[in-house]
Amino acid sequence: MTQDQWNSGGGYTNGAEGGMAQPNPPAPEAVLEQLSAEVNDAAFFPVDTRGVYYFAYDVYMDQGHISRYVKGLIPIKPVYMPHHRLSFPHYHPPEETGLPSLQRTNDPADRVWGLLYDAKPTLGDEGIRDFKPFERHLRVPGRYHRSSVHVLDRAERRYSAFTYVLSLDDGKQSPPSENYLQRWVESARERRLPDEWVAYLEMLRRGSGSGSGS
Repeated sequence: MTQDQWNSGGGYTNGAEGGMAQPNPPAPEAVLEQLSAEVNDAAFFPVDTRGVYYFAYDVYMDQGHISRYVKGLIPIKPVYMPHHRLSFPHYHPPEETGLPSLQRTNDPADRVWGLLYDAKPTLGDEGIRDFKPFERHLRVPGRYHRSSVHVLDRAERRYSAFTYVLSLDDGKQSPPSENYLQRWVESARERRLPDEWVAYLEMLRRGSGSGSGS
C-alpha cells in the first residue's frame, strides 16, 4: 500500500520533396510513454455505458445507510478506482470525524475499492433515481461535488459511474472517528471487498495508514 506528457520529438525539417517542411516523428520513448499512460488509465478496456451507476467508497456502501436518502438502489459488485488513494481533507464537527475523499496519484498500484450501485430508475422511467435528498445531506455543491469516474471490477471490466468527492480542504488530514471506521469496515466486509482492502481499513482503525490501498 502506498500514499503525461507528450514529447513531440522536435520541430520541423526540410522535406525531400519540394522543400516542404515535414514534422519529425515522435521519439520511440515518447510513444511508449504515451501508450503506457493510456493503458494505466484503462483506456483500452471496454466501457459499460448501458447502465447508470453510483460508486460508493465510504460508509454509503451500507445499503441500509444510503437508503435513508436514495430509495431502490441495487448493489452490483465490488469495484475499484485506479490511480487514486484515500484522503481525509476535512473534519466534520457534527459527526466528530474526518471525512474520506479521493485523491489522484501517478502510482498504478494505488486504487480505492468500493461498491457499484445500479442507479437506474424503475422500469420505463429515464434518467437516474432521485439523489436530491442525498445531495442535500452531503451539502452538494458546498461540501461535496459530484464527479464522473471510471471504475473496474475484478475482471478488469470498466464502468462509467459517478461519485461524490469533497470540495472542502482544511489544509491538513483529519483521521476518521472510531465509529465511522467501524461502520466502514463492517460494510466493506458485508460487500465482500478484497481482504487486503478490509485489512487496510482495519489498519486505519488502529490509527495508522498512509491513505492508499491496493
